Amino acid sequence: SIDATDFKFDKLEAKVMAASSYVMVGTPYEAEILLVASNTKANNKVFVGGNPITIENGVGKYKVTPQSVGEQTLKGNIEVPDPMGGTKSYPFEAKYSSFKPFASVAADEMNLFYVGLDNPITVSVPGVNPNNVSVSMTGGGSLVSVGGGKYQAKFTSRVPEVQVNVTAKMPDGKQQNMGSTRFRV
Repeated sequence: SIDATDFKFDKLEAKVMAASSYVMVGTPYEAEILLVASNTKANNKVFVGGNPITIENGVGKYKVTPQSVGEQTLKGNIEVPDPMGGTKSYPFEAKYSSFKPFASVAADEMNLFYVGLDNPITVSVPGVNPNNVSVSMTGGGSLVSVGGGKYQAKFTSRVPEVQVNVTAKMPDGKQQNMGSTRFRV
């Protein structure tokens, strides 16, 4: 029952559309899972904020680096050639949140380190898999990973203070400085 007035599609793929890929433990993760049809040869046009964006195989590719913290809104429309002539416009709107890089570094036993003892610390970076987090210490001593975001800081001699530095491997493969914390020894 397909006729000349129907839209033509040559690609089907499953998509998961989540409100956020950042979920706090104890809160639900929600997503819509759907089958998406597209036409890799169509002359579609995608506009964000009134400006055209790149189309690859019928899919608009949008990339932006937020310059401020907080909720951001992405608005635009997709223009599709109508089989009956002209174009049809389909508006869209999406929201996402941007936040500053942040690492939580906590001494598990005391708020300072001791020479000659194991000094356990816990390091986490919200939204980043612990396997993609790197931790180093400057100023003296050594730092040993014991797994799951847990580390042991060890000192054989006294130094005034050390700095625990945290970096994270981001989805694009780049290393991002997530911050540092100073501790007295």
